[in-house]
Amino acid sequence: MSLILSVSDLDQLRRRVLLPVIFSLLVVSLPSTSAQPPCVVQSINYDFPSSVALGQQITVKTHLMAACVQWPPYWTEYSIRVDLTNIASGFVLSTTTCQVCYAQTNIDQVFLNTGTAPNSPGPWLLRVDVYIWGGSGQLLIHTVDYAKLPVGST
Repeated sequence: MSLILSVSDLDQLRRRVLLPVIFSLLVVSLPSTSAQPPCVVQSINYDFPSSVALGQQITVKTHLMAACVQWPPYWTEYSIRVDLTNIASGFVLSTTTCQVCYAQTNIDQVFLNTGTAPNSPGPWLLRVDVYIWGGSGQLLIHTVDYAKLPVGST
């Protein structure tokens, strides 16, 4: 048995050792499924007008506070989106988004969404959806809240 290895034998040996080591390092650096969730919502506050006139444009303020873990640097940011939807039509009236760096672990962000009230009197049912995604596109959080605004009331 010869202990002299050829260049191709050395390349194969490096690959056999190096690939499992690289794979092991990647697996160890990923967040554990048994760990805390990547983001936890601390509070979400909404500011809706109490009533609106026919056809009036309104602004809904959503104040999000969340605590997120700092993930490895190969992901760049969290994506946050807030949608304001007219429940009756299912139409999304407004969408606002922002990107938050993974190094920023405390999120304190205000989102302003606008919508125009119907031109007929009655209750206006709105839904606010808040989403937080990880850099890989994984949905981390989705919360929903509702509002019922009187339109055209005196």
